[in-house]
Amino acid sequence: MFLLAGLLLSYSIAALFLSGCGSIVSLQKPGSIAVRGSNQQSKKCTWLSIPSTPSSSNDVITFQFSYFYVPCHHGHVMLHARGDGGKMNTFCGVDPPPVSSLPASTQITLEIKLKKGSPVWGFDLHHKTEYLGNKMN
Repeated sequence: MFLLAGLLLSYSIAALFLSGCGSIVSLQKPGSIAVRGSNQQSKKCTWLSIPSTPSSSNDVITFQFSYFYVPCHHGHVMLHARGDGGKMNTFCGVDPPPVSSLPASTQITLEIKLKKGSPVWGFDLHHKTEYLGNKMN
């Protein structure tokens, strides 16, 4: 079981770097991710987070789009949190999605798929870790 999981993770990581965009990201520090489409080829990018160690503190990762232009008939953006009840959100359109907050102790996957078309399609996303106080038991 562990060997299979390790092979799948290795394959996923290799696929990330072969695709030309996306990466493994640490969400412990504020950062940003920006991606744009292309007239030459379609684009599929995937970013995987390194989850923080579970603790009694209530840390969340907040995602905020400052630019978002992903026409629905040309692509979508998917935000998926493993271990948070399988929460998955898919976004498309011209209005930035609402601010999302997900537990920092979950592995988060961000993916964009765009058909060949325009270099203005894409997004700018800013992320930061916020402390919301101790968890109530």
